[in-house]
Amino acid sequence: MITTTRDAAAALDAANAASDAASDAYSAARDAYNAAARDAYTAARDAYTAARGAALDAARDAYNAARDVYNAAADAADAADAAYDDYNAALDAYNAAHDAYNAAHDALEAAHDAEEHHRA
Repeated sequence: MITTTRDAAAALDAANAASDAASDAYSAARDAYNAAARDAYTAARDAYTAARGAALDAARDAYNAARDVYNAAADAADAADAAYDDYNAALDAYNAAHDAYNAAHDALEAAHDAEEHHRA
């Protein structure tokens, strides 16, 4: 119980000391919390960055593989188109040769007919 000014001053000093101790404990707890939170954030950020990098690498690899398959299919389609064009050119040449053969055959028959007609 406080009965004198000296007792009141002692009580005030004790209260100040308790307040300082509580403040120091709070500061230590805050610093520990901040350090733990910072470490947890850093670990989470690093894990996210690694996962994002791995996902981007996998997506890029999948895209590149799909692009390669598409390009191979496009090249095969181009080769098929070129082969079809070559076939059509060969068919046109064959038809022209066949027409020339038919014309020569017709001319030969006409000459033969004219020779027979001349003999008769």
